[in-house]
Order: sequence, then C-alpha cells, then structure tokens
Amino acid sequence: MKNFWRNWWTKRNGTPPTETVLTLEPTERRTMAGWPCGEQIETPEDWDALIDPRAMVKLETWHKNSAGLELSGYALLAEPVKADPGEPYTFVIEDMLLGCAIQESTGGYTEMSPEIRVQLMMKARSMGYKPDQLAWWHKHPITNWSGIDVNALRQRVHETGLDRKEQLQTFAFVLTPSGIRARWDRSGPDQGDNAYVDRIPVQVMAPDLREVAEEAKTEVLELLKQRQDLDKFRADEDRCAEAVVETEGGASA
Repeated sequence: MKNFWRNWWTKRNGTPPTETVLTLEPTERRTMAGWPCGEQIETPEDWDALIDPRAMVKLETWHKNSAGLELSGYALLAEPVKADPGEPYTFVIEDMLLGCAIQESTGGYTEMSPEIRVQLMMKARSMGYKPDQLAWWHKHPITNWSGIDVNALRQRVHETGLDRKEQLQTFAFVLTPSGIRARWDRSGPDQGDNAYVDRIPVQVMAPDLREVAEEAKTEVLELLKQRQDLDKFRADEDRCAEAVVETEGGASA
C-alpha cells in the first residue's frame, strides 16, 4: 500500500513524498494527499441504503466461509451517487463482487491488488456498470473505520480519473462484528466541497413479490375455474340423469 501511494504522490506532485508525510496520522495523511475528510455531516434521517437480498446472500456466504480472514470487493450501485444532505436519498446496492486475494488476507488486513481491481472493474463494465457505480466494501474485526480504510476510500477517487477537477461522491460500507457500517464521502476542488456522512442505515431490500403474487393468483384462479367447470359439469350431469329417469318413467307408463 505504501509503495502504491508513494508512486501516486510522485506522479501527482513531481517529487516523492518525504518520510514525514508517510508517518502522519491517517486523517492528517489524507489531508496532505489533497482529499481531506472535511466536515462530518450528521446523518440525515431520510437517508438509507438498500441491499438486494441476493447480494446480501453473497455477502453472508462469503463471510461465513472466509475462515476468519478479512475480505474486500466492490458493490454495484443502481446509479452513480448524487446525494444531497438536504434531500432524501437511498443508496441501492444491486450486486456484489468479491475481489481480495485470499492468500494475501489475514484476520486483520485485506487489500485488493491493482490487477484485481482492474479485473473487477472490467467485470462490472461487462455487466453494464460504470466506475462511478462501484462502491468499495470489506469486512474487518473492528466496529469503526481504520486508517487503512481511509486510504482505500481515497483510492476510489484516484481510480475514477477525475483528479478532483470536479465534485465527486463515493459510497462505501464495512461489515463489522456489530453489523454493516456505511458512509458517504464528497470531495472536490474546493475545501468546502469536502464532507462525509457516517453510519448510514443499511437494510436488506424486500424482494419484489409482485411476480410471485401474480403467478400464485393465476394458479389459484385457474384452480377455481377448474372447480367451477367441474361443478357445472356435475350439475349438467345430474340434470341429464334426471332427464333420463323422467324419460324412462314416461315410457313405462
């Protein structure tokens, strides 16, 4: 990770970073890199995130079968993030991609190599998703964001190629022992553009049961129709039998 950011810094500024910059605290290091956390905005009451139940099944399955190792990847969003803290907003997670190399993960660390990130971005593209519809996710054993997480969030900005010439919004979440913790970050060319919202509530999206309901309705109506047809047939059969009896009785007389 250090080598990645050292090369990024050198390419951006023309000179390699000093050792002093590399040893700053995570928040300070992030500020020095040109993408400050900015102001923390209180989580709007009308903000939430919904995750497709199929995507949640993937996440839970990976978690249960990871042998205690950290995991990371990209979540695929229904649309690019364009949130306004003053307006209602819902982040919709449609699918999940697993990206970390298990052999490089530990119980307290996970990292996606540049090669894996490119592979996932290409896979997402083949599925119809653009880079700004990718949200970084991972799981770790603590309940808060770590300094390494801050670097990874900044990396998402770098991957878009916008280089902070315009305002950019990103979404990310982490699976912790106490549940899913999600955040929104906004960055831009001006200091006032930088802000973030933490602890966005995440809920599993209720599956769309309308199709199932329509199928069930069709099925039961078909059965009812069959029953009505059967009742009508039996009634017709009974009338026919009665007519036969009456005819035979008249003939005997």
